[in-house]
Amino acid sequence: LQAIIVSDKDGVPVMQAQREGSDFPAYASGDAVFNNIADQVSRMGIGAVNSTVCQFDQFVVVHAALDPLVLSMVASQDVNVGVLLALVPDLSTRLESVRKSAKGVQSSSGSAR
Repeated sequence: LQAIIVSDKDGVPVMQAQREGSDFPAYASGDAVFNNIADQVSRMGIGAVNSTVCQFDQFVVVHAALDPLVLSMVASQDVNVGVLLALVPDLSTRLESVRKSAKGVQSSSGSAR
């Protein structure tokens, strides 16, 4: 695992951890793209997008929806993607207070408009 990034719906990192010496640029995780794809797919009426797996030449990115946040895990090309996906429920539980805080901020900023 090279990096874990938790970002808001616009792709702005809320928190992140990156392995020392990792050559993966954390900003390239594509969190905002994930949210756009999830939004478009939900309009098709086939259900919500819970996660996606993006495979690149040198790394794999797993995105998971933690409304209103996105959890992104970046790993080397040879990662067992099933193991990363199996981590999502535990990480979601551990990030629950962050998710609730972000949801509260999102609600209060929406009502101020």
